[in-house]
Amino acid sequence: MPRRTIAAAVAALALIPAGCGGNDEPTTPKAGLQATLTRTDTQLSWQWTLTNDDSTPIVILDGPVTGTTDLPQLWITPGDGDTVQVAYRFLAPPEGVDVAQPILQTGHTIAAGATASGTAQVTLPLDVRHPYAGTFDPPLSLPDGDPSIRFCVGVVSSADVTPQPGGAYAHLESAVAKQRLLCSKQ
Repeated sequence: MPRRTIAAAVAALALIPAGCGGNDEPTTPKAGLQATLTRTDTQLSWQWTLTNDDSTPIVILDGPVTGTTDLPQLWITPGDGDTVQVAYRFLAPPEGVDVAQPILQTGHTIAAGATASGTAQVTLPLDVRHPYAGTFDPPLSLPDGDPSIRFCVGVVSSADVTPQPGGAYAHLESAVAKQRLLCSKQ
């Protein structure tokens, strides 16, 4: 085997334990999501229920962004491949971008063994909605054609995030790193 191939194989193996390869998404907190999609010509709507199967409380961001309307903020972002995610979740600025003030969003805590439910709606056609959308270079864009659209909810252990004064949570990489993203099949 050529020396360059061996070095590349060793380097690739070294990246896996460091979280640079394989599936390194958190598997906790334990929770389950059920969602039913209703589609019209102008809107997507999900009836959803989230169950906290963990032994500790969890936090979800299903409220408005601080200083905006009272409507819950759903984020619309590109997913893997030809997938679009419509989600209540923590999102971070792009790597290498420092923000003077993080975006704050209200959420709520779900006790161990408890459930939360609601309705999530977005209008069609979908456009990117990300708290730091203006800082991406190149700009974020959704897949062309007829992408698969999934409803997702990010959950974080309440011990891993601290609410800001007023009860809102900051969209920061530290929260994203501890977040488990649960997505519907549709």
